[in-house]
Amino acid sequence: MKVELQEISPIECRFSVEVEAEKVKEQLERAYGQLAGKVSVPGFRAGKVPRRILEQRFRAQVEADVVRDLEWLGYMEALRKHKVDVVGSPHWIHGVFNAQEAYSFVARVDIRPEPKLEAYKELALSFSEPIVSDEDIEKQLENMQHARARYEEAKGREEVHIGDRVVVDFVAEVEGKPFKGSEAKGVSVDVTRGELRSGHMPQLEAAKLNETCEFSHIFGEDAPEAFLHGKAAQFKVVVKAIQERQLPPLDDAFAVSLNAKTLEELRVRMRQGMEKAERRRLAADFRTQAIEQLIEKNPLEVPNSMVERGIDWMMEGALRSIAQTGVDPRNLQMDWSTIREEMRPKAVVEVKGQLLLSAVAKAENLEVGDVDLEAKFTEFAEDSGVELSQVKKQFTDVSQKQALSQSILEEKALEFLKLHAKPPVNG
Repeated sequence: MKVELQEISPIECRFSVEVEAEKVKEQLERAYGQLAGKVSVPGFRAGKVPRRILEQRFRAQVEADVVRDLEWLGYMEALRKHKVDVVGSPHWIHGVFNAQEAYSFVARVDIRPEPKLEAYKELALSFSEPIVSDEDIEKQLENMQHARARYEEAKGREEVHIGDRVVVDFVAEVEGKPFKGSEAKGVSVDVTRGELRSGHMPQLEAAKLNETCEFSHIFGEDAPEAFLHGKAAQFKVVVKAIQERQLPPLDDAFAVSLNAKTLEELRVRMRQGMEKAERRRLAADFRTQAIEQLIEKNPLEVPNSMVERGIDWMMEGALRSIAQTGVDPRNLQMDWSTIREEMRPKAVVEVKGQLLLSAVAKAENLEVGDVDLEAKFTEFAEDSGVELSQVKKQFTDVSQKQALSQSILEEKALEFLKLHAKPPVNG
């Protein structure tokens, strides 16, 4: 088998392959032999159909299958011989098939580019350690307290206050006409800041029980019907009942309801969790900075197949997020092609960033060992509260372990860039 490699660009190559006539004949013999054992032709016993009859009836199909098999055999031999790091599937340029002659074809395929690092040390990168103040803790505690509030009848009070929950009847019109959902009775809404569609009516502050309150509301792009977008609706609301918010006291009993023994222990746990979340946010920001500067100082092309794979990954993540809200993405009237194109610039940056960070790791001989994997497994177990043995079971697949190793290697490359960043780096 003759194989010639031509590098078309840093991201694409071309294999010209010639499969010898003997191999063509061998593949044809095998194909007709397999076909004879499967087909049923009137007048012939199973497995005894003459070759000439098979050729008369199935020649086009058999030769198409043989061409496909020859091309894949030749392509795999080309990869074995030249050891090219290809990405994506090949684009075939088919040859002319003749059962008595050698078969030649061309396969064009994207290749993983090898970035030429010109500058990656002393980048102007800023980073900081996570800081969670006592005020941050108390604000989060207050949010948790409000989330666990109870509502009780506001006895002896007929005026609505901010923070109340009220039961209302309402009617609404747009340009003097009703619309879908423009009338309801016995609806509970919160008199707090927020979106009307989420059940918030801050306009009811100071409204009186059993009296009509009127206000105007302009619908945004998320209105239930398209014709409402940007339109002003006139609401007439009657408050039928007022409930005032009762906040649970911030004490040890409150902490116990959140699986902590004391309020102080709850604060400690909250600080740890908030610092961890802040550390992740800062790490993501630093990664974005590093990638932007690496791309600026080390321009490179990336093959479309890698970009498309990146878009696929982003789409899968977006669809999972939608599904986790209880919405079936298939029921959404979305232009997925447009969404994919909107994701493309971000996918290009991500692919370039991954390649450049891998190049940094290679240039500095950074490696991932068993100790690194074990530390990451332990981190996952602590973060999720799952037994370490169960975490390890999730990474028994070779591809999963390789992906984790690549992620750890990227972390090491980012840490190297941080250690060798241009001062001042704290900001």
